[in-house]
Amino acid sequence: MRCSQHFAGRVPLIVQQMALTAGRPGYADHAQVEEVVAMGGDAIAVSILVKCEGELANMKRLSDTVREAERFGLPVIPHIYPIVPKDGAPSVSDAPEDIAYAVRVGLEMGADVVKVPYTGDAASFGDIVSVTPIPVVTAGGPKCETLDEAVKMLRDVARSGSAGSTVGRNVWGFPDIPGAIQQLKEALGMQP
Repeated sequence: MRCSQHFAGRVPLIVQQMALTAGRPGYADHAQVEEVVAMGGDAIAVSILVKCEGELANMKRLSDTVREAERFGLPVIPHIYPIVPKDGAPSVSDAPEDIAYAVRVGLEMGADVVKVPYTGDAASFGDIVSVTPIPVVTAGGPKCETLDEAVKMLRDVARSGSAGSTVGRNVWGFPDIPGAIQQLKEALGMQP
């Protein structure tokens, strides 16, 4: 809110509406649709968890946000993470059937773009993307040990037909951040 006036219209602004954690009830609200519009936001992001306790409440939260955002013409980008038990604790799944389910939830709730974990395989992710009538982007993926590994992963993401990828830890984790961004953009087929 304190910086948006300097960048509105020049830098795309996607505001995260809320945060939630597997195994913990409730949401940590950050912003509402009208606040995002007032800040000049270009879209609102909504994190939800599926395939776990609370799934129906999460879906309702997403569909409510979609309906509210439609009044303002504000795109909604859910970040949908399927949660499965792993070693006795909730864990984000990258299994193709779980990712396909997550994408379908986003589509059916009315999302404009869906962000989901990458399956780790261009062919399986491509199968999901090819039958989805809205853009699908990947979460940045697991932390790669080297920039070359991150570049290879994003080349696979691009080959899958994904609309792109959101990358955080695989940018900030390398010493030359501008160089990492340039290489990752090129891997996705974007102009440097």
